This record gives sequence, C-alpha cells and structure tokens, in this order.
Amino acid sequence: VLDGFVMIRGTEIMALNVRDEKRGRHYAEALVVKCIQHLRKQFKDVELICVDKNIPAYNLYLKLGFNPVGKICCYKKVY
Repeated sequence: VLDGFVMIRGTEIMALNVRDEKRGRHYAEALVVKCIQHLRKQFKDVELICVDKNIPAYNLYLKLGFNPVGKICCYKKVY
C-alpha cells in the first residue's frame, strides 16, 4: 500500500500527495524534508508550487522555511 508520494523535476517538488487516512500524521512533512535533503546535494534552491486554497500545505511549506515568491493562476474552460 502506497501511503504517499512525491514527484521531483530538477529543483522543483512537482507533486506531493498523502493518502487521506494518513493525513495529519506528518507524512507530508517527512516527504518534503527528505526531498529537501536530496535536492540540496545538487542545488542551491528548492522550489514548489502550492495553490493558495490548500491551507494545510501552505502552512507546512512556511513551517519548513519556504517563502512565497509570487502567485500562479490556473485557468480552466469547462465544456
């Protein structure tokens, strides 16, 4: 059973997900910390994208020392 995963491309943490029933148990924090340790061996900066409505993720990234550097807009057209 997969409890969570992370996708990395270059210096960017592209995706992070933890199984619903495992949330609130610090799995996401452990995954991000491990990614930072891995990426810091090769890169000076680590980047990620978080939608502003994902408050738990936003708070986690602030706790881990990430600083917001801009806003990203996503667009969708429903047919």
